[in-house]
Amino acid sequence: ATLTSALMGAVTSKSHSEELFMDAMTYQTMSLLTWHALLVRSRTVWCSPTLWLSVIMLIFVSCLVSLLCLFLVTDPANFRTYKFTQISTFLNVFVGLLLGFFLSSSINRWYECASGFLVLFDAIRNMQMQLYALGVDESHCSLVTRYGVLSACLLEMELTAAALPTANERSEAFHEKLNQLSAPSGATPYDREHFTNFRSMYESEKAILQDMSDPAGQMWLWVGSLVGRMSQEGEIPPMASPTYGRILNLAQTGHEGIRQVRASITVQAPFIYVHMLATLVHINNILNAIAFGLTCGVAAGVFLAHEKLHPTEDVKARGKDITKDVQNMMVSFFFSIFGPFLYQALLEVSFCIAQPFASEAGKIPTERMLKALEEDLKDGVKMANNCPWWERPMFQKP
Repeated sequence: ATLTSALMGAVTSKSHSEELFMDAMTYQTMSLLTWHALLVRSRTVWCSPTLWLSVIMLIFVSCLVSLLCLFLVTDPANFRTYKFTQISTFLNVFVGLLLGFFLSSSINRWYECASGFLVLFDAIRNMQMQLYALGVDESHCSLVTRYGVLSACLLEMELTAAALPTANERSEAFHEKLNQLSAPSGATPYDREHFTNFRSMYESEKAILQDMSDPAGQMWLWVGSLVGRMSQEGEIPPMASPTYGRILNLAQTGHEGIRQVRASITVQAPFIYVHMLATLVHINNILNAIAFGLTCGVAAGVFLAHEKLHPTEDVKARGKDITKDVQNMMVSFFFSIFGPFLYQALLEVSFCIAQPFASEAGKIPTERMLKALEEDLKDGVKMANNCPWWERPMFQKP
């Protein structure tokens, strides 16, 4: 019964955690105001293996220094460990400033990337509404919106593949996902049953796009060309009209969204700055571990000297020295172990946010956003074809 209740509690806790957190952009903030935030483990920095590996290495360094101090320091009662902690305190100021600036920069880049996707999706929605308002043929509306959705899919696929370590892995991942966009065999873009299948790419289109360096951006050239062709045939107002300029501006806005996403991903902080930051964090953590090891070693030496068990037999220690060293050891734990642990966690969070498609914890939920976009486009098709009190508009009657 105890085991069953424990398992049920773990399942309930996991399901409750999943309800609080869906992805990096969808979670309940009010739940983080309570102590329940301390119990959330999944998809947080506290689950990072590299974070705990760093902690284990720092504890190992502290234990090694403590043992060396225990056997090499002949008079632990007169050993002043606070002089070593002053060095790490000096570095803490620089590490805190650099980490704060880098974390702020990483968050801004993450927001810029997410905003670029939102700009792209809004341009697709507005394009659909504009074309249906002009009464454009449904096959052409479907073609334009499909190209817009495909551009977003291709962009997400390219950025996800770019986060992989080797060129071969990147190429294989991209082409594997590209094959998943294949349209049904024998289908054409003008088949009505495929008008709302926005993630379909036909073989003729794939043959042209697969060797492009920027397939997501080039999709909008097809959109612009199709808009120009519709204007030529009189399906929408002529090129000299403001309406045509408005439609073309929507296509340019979609392309600008893609460029904004690319800029936020490709323009990283200079390597010399990031390397110096990471180096300072690691050096500061090591110095703090050494300082804590010295404090523990001295405290252990004083205790052994008081109990007449110290390797150096003529060492003297008083009872109040033990009390003072225990207090120093407790304070040093928070300054020299817990503090560096937080610095390492902040460094990992910064790197995670700086590369939105390289880690699951900081990844922008493009798949969820794409599904919402597809649902909006399908609802738009349904609404445009079911006007309650009037007939569908048409700029040029057949």
